[in-house]
Amino acid sequence: MRPQDSRDITTTLNAAINKGLNGPDVRERFTAMTFDISTGSPQDFRRLLVPEDLRWKDVQKQVNIRLD
Repeated sequence: MRPQDSRDITTTLNAAINKGLNGPDVRERFTAMTFDISTGSPQDFRRLLVPEDLRWKDVQKQVNIRLD
């Protein structure tokens, strides 16, 4: 698969997921479960995940958790 194909798939999936999450029925159901819905671009998601990944890797090292 070419890198552009991967980006096209990611863009298409992101648009569909954002559309679904922004539907009033989905928002209502998620809000009832006290979920906060946050939609955005794949880059927004990466900006959210990178610091979390670093944070939890540090915790993993501190408590000596191994993923085998």
